[in-house]
Amino acid sequence: MESLDLGRIVLNDNPASFLIEVLFRSFITFILVFVFLRFIGRRGVKQMTPLEVVIILVLGTAAGDVALQEDAPLLPAIVSFVVIVSVYRVFTLCVRRSDRLQKILEGKPMLVVKHGRLVWDNVKRSSIPFDEFSLELRQKSIEHLGQIRLAFLEIDGNVSVFYYKDEDVRPGLSIIERYLEEENIDSKNEDTNRERYFSCRCCGNTVLGLKDNLSKCPVCLSNDWTLSVDSIRIE
Repeated sequence: MESLDLGRIVLNDNPASFLIEVLFRSFITFILVFVFLRFIGRRGVKQMTPLEVVIILVLGTAAGDVALQEDAPLLPAIVSFVVIVSVYRVFTLCVRRSDRLQKILEGKPMLVVKHGRLVWDNVKRSSIPFDEFSLELRQKSIEHLGQIRLAFLEIDGNVSVFYYKDEDVRPGLSIIERYLEEENIDSKNEDTNRERYFSCRCCGNTVLGLKDNLSKCPVCLSNDWTLSVDSIRIE
């Protein structure tokens, strides 16, 4: 085989007329995938359940083979698409009728913040980076964890938040501090002889005490503390 053979790279010894067949195959597979997506409804990628993502990947692989492989007939692919869509519909009906099956196939919402503190065990199991989680919160105009009464990581990857009333907001870990250009709130000039609230930068655990007396966090064993924030939420 000759290296950098443009004829092989471009058409792989297929006649130029094969491009017309590729156009036809691509159109058919596009219609098939579009019909399936209509079954799912108007969802973004992040709103899809794990089952739907798997189905999309399988359909994408099948569609690519049919569209580009000259020896891949259309009829078996159409039958395959019909079977996949039918299986999806059956699974969807079963999931609606069985909470246990829904938990197995799609998972369940996970509590990640409770009373202004990260639920550390759940956060570790979720494998979601804290920076990504913080991004979700900042997009909801949240400045610190103390503004949150409850937060759930949904099965589609979104974060649902239930807020404290303004009068109930408590000190919590800032999620914007590290991105501020002005002087860090954890300044060396702060009064170290007065008890204040400090939050663990790793897990959000918040304690009242003197900065010089802080030791390892009892939740995550980190020793990285910062002054807590207690501002109310402004939309």
